[in-house]
Amino acid sequence: MTMRRINLHRLLAASLCLLLAVSGTGCGKERGREPESAWREEVDASLQSLLSSGSLSFRLHLETWIHTPGHSIYGEERGEGYLREGDFHVEVVRSSPQGEEAFTLFSREGAVFMREGDQERPLEVTEMPNPLYDPVRLVELVRDYSSVSLEEEGEADGVPRRLYLLQYDKKSAQMAFSQEAWSYFSNLDYSLSCRLSVTGASEPPGELQLELTGLDPQESLKRLAFKLTFQPLGT
Repeated sequence: MTMRRINLHRLLAASLCLLLAVSGTGCGKERGREPESAWREEVDASLQSLLSSGSLSFRLHLETWIHTPGHSIYGEERGEGYLREGDFHVEVVRSSPQGEEAFTLFSREGAVFMREGDQERPLEVTEMPNPLYDPVRLVELVRDYSSVSLEEEGEADGVPRRLYLLQYDKKSAQMAFSQEAWSYFSNLDYSLSCRLSVTGASEPPGELQLELTGLDPQESLKRLAFKLTFQPLGT
């Protein structure tokens, strides 16, 4: 009888421990569990190191899909550039159904310029083909997340790596558009997310991938989507 009581107590204790483990409390520390505040600290520190590096080379790839009744339009832009002491320089090749074009965007002492062939002209910030060509503007948008979750954890070439999923409020979508583009697409219902690969809080992200989708609020049909991949290449 005594042995049966002991076994019953053990069974109840084990069941209680399992229940508390599922709820995230009790019976020792739950392995692999970290508060969101720790994730935010690592994400914010990694993004800050991207801007604090003084000199940084990068590569970007922007894909855009525009869906209209009866057909879809696809375009892509590939660029390589650098960020030095707050000024950026990026050479872009844009491909669309109209063909291919190349141009260079760069900033100098806060002013933005565009070069096409031998022609160079200053731009208002609102005239930029896409504000996210500027890594400073891109980081401003990425930092504006409303929630963060740890999507994946592992190693790459022996280096610890974490993949974070950042989610945004709908109002953040406007930061991804030029003023002209926003005048056409501001009526859509947006969702925005970013996947950020981090190898350490003191290191720039290994890669960030920003994805945006715009739905027609009346018909719930996808009208616009883009995916921006940004890869820091080192100093």
